[in-house]
Amino acid sequence: MKSTSAPRQVSRGQARSRQILDACVRLFEQAGYQNVSIDDIGAAVGLTGPAVYRHYKGKYDILVQALVGQVTIVEELVALAVAEPPADQLDRLIRELAQLTVERDEAMLWRRENRHLDQEDRTTFRRAFSRVLAGMRQVVLNRRPGLGEQGAGFIAVALLSLFSSTRDIRGKLTDEQAIEVLTAIAHSIVDLDYDEQDEQDETTPPSPPASVRRAPAGRRERIIDAAADLFDQHGFYSVRIDDIARQANSSVATLYQHFEGKGQILQAILFRGTEGLLYLTAEAIQFATSPDEVLEQLIGTYVRQSLGLHGRMMRIQATDLIYLPQAQRDQFLAGEREYIAEWTKVISDQSPARDGATVRALAHAAIDVLTDLSQTRMLRGQPRLQSNLVRLARAIVSPTDLAD
Repeated sequence: MKSTSAPRQVSRGQARSRQILDACVRLFEQAGYQNVSIDDIGAAVGLTGPAVYRHYKGKYDILVQALVGQVTIVEELVALAVAEPPADQLDRLIRELAQLTVERDEAMLWRRENRHLDQEDRTTFRRAFSRVLAGMRQVVLNRRPGLGEQGAGFIAVALLSLFSSTRDIRGKLTDEQAIEVLTAIAHSIVDLDYDEQDEQDETTPPSPPASVRRAPAGRRERIIDAAADLFDQHGFYSVRIDDIARQANSSVATLYQHFEGKGQILQAILFRGTEGLLYLTAEAIQFATSPDEVLEQLIGTYVRQSLGLHGRMMRIQATDLIYLPQAQRDQFLAGEREYIAEWTKVISDQSPARDGATVRALAHAAIDVLTDLSQTRMLRGQPRLQSNLVRLARAIVSPTDLAD
């Protein structure tokens, strides 16, 4: 029976507010929250900067609504899935999340920009985020009732990470191809052979706090080490030069003997992370004799680095790369492409019939999800985390439901 209720009317003011919000999401994604001004926002929607204030109190108010709005949409999808019979919940959730990320074609900004929220708004955001994860965990448990709470939580975080990274993953895939690939990866993640043994991994333990870790002897190295800790904890924009000098037990004058400014220190940190990973990877795979062995070394090297001291560089890259000048960012991304090429080569060697866009999507999915989960604090204390991250990467690059 057709509904006789009148459709909900949207006022011109509401439509303009929505337009501003959508434009801000794109601007924050492209340039970073701190690099976007009210004038930039106004220009993106054909308004003067001051006219934006008729719709929002300021840039911060827009950020809050963007972040909370994104997590609320996902929360609603989880609620719709939970309302289905248990056997249908997972398929419904994966289908809706894949469709959402393809249709909206925008990054989930919460991964990079939630650090700018004040304490009250961050608490509100985290509570909503926790509800999303709790719902997803229950959907996973309904599909895999023999899985423990810890394993279900790990898989739920991996699913959320996958659908938060679709801008990188999608590449040149069409909408239909993107949905197919995302759906196949998601099912492969859910079917993960999660290791629930209680014994600890035989791996390098997590990095100790900076307060007890040995500081480098050289002055330049101390500056880089101190800045990496501070950028990791507080974000590039919130750290001042004198903060870095103080933590490095150095003077500001000495710091300027080695670096022209804070941006050059950020560049040194990020380039060191990428070049170091390329160097370690080349050493690890030089004597590999089969695609399986190459993949094993690629995954193992990346996971070990992400869980160790240099994992902070990955966190800084995820949040602060956007604040490098475009020329330096392009140079960094060129090095990153060299690394991704190793993954695409070995995935293609294992599945020669797969097209290049799909292979690239699988490589980005594995790297992005590994990076995200290795830096997720709620998972860092899990026993056998390294083993499960390795298993997760294998599942992502070889989804059984994806046809060649």
